[in-house]
Amino acid sequence: MKRILIPTDFSEAAYAAAEVAADIAKRTEARVYLLHVVNLLEYGDEEETAKKLFVMKLVRKRMEEMIAQPFFKDVNVVEVLQFDLIYENITKMANKHEIDLIVMGSHGTSGVKELIFGSNAQRILRRSNCPVLTVKKVPENLDFKNIVFASNFNEEVETAFLAVQRFAEIYNAKLHMLRVCTIADFESTNDSQAKMKKLAENTGLHDFSMNVHNSYSLERGISEFSKEMGADLTAIATHGRDGLLHILVGSRTEELVNHEDIPILSVRMQD
Repeated sequence: MKRILIPTDFSEAAYAAAEVAADIAKRTEARVYLLHVVNLLEYGDEEETAKKLFVMKLVRKRMEEMIAQPFFKDVNVVEVLQFDLIYENITKMANKHEIDLIVMGSHGTSGVKELIFGSNAQRILRRSNCPVLTVKKVPENLDFKNIVFASNFNEEVETAFLAVQRFAEIYNAKLHMLRVCTIADFESTNDSQAKMKKLAENTGLHDFSMNVHNSYSLERGISEFSKEMGADLTAIATHGRDGLLHILVGSRTEELVNHEDIPILSVRMQD
């Protein structure tokens, strides 16, 4: 992990995301790109030039204040201010700079809140080729040791799982494989565990546990199990079209994230 992108709106949640990202950067010696995007749709013709200049001065001041935070000490931070469409700019930045991880606050008063809960979230998750870590608040312990990976453990999950595994290695964390069974999506424990064992063998994973949890819904099952395990982070493999993508967009995302204080790592599966 060499490059981390932090979209920020300077909210409390954005500061929390920045602190988590800074910790990851220190562990991996990664460069951090701190990005604020001023929504292009808010501005019209040349009459708005003066307003743009005022906003740029204000944002640069806030950038300086954020970079001056103690958690950014000894971190290589590049500040980026751009006028653009929010979701388009983030995906373009990620591709241009070969970003390895996007870290975003999950409860900003504007901007980042829209990214996570609005239509922009779906666009970013569908287009982002790198993992996206959402952070609600600074964890009590930044040294993540227990990571829950929720999946159906079908073959197409392997590539996404490798990314989660690499993240776990940064913290020397234990991975807890989780298959949530619902009335609409039931699978026997033996079948689920067989898939988990195969995935572990294919990826050379050694420190892990296999878990099957029954619940009324997928997001409720993930939440219940993560609390039982005292998980520091929950990881989910998503698909650009369907699969578990619905967990991270719309009202179901709000329900999961609003009731969970721990970070959520979303890794897109290959189409």
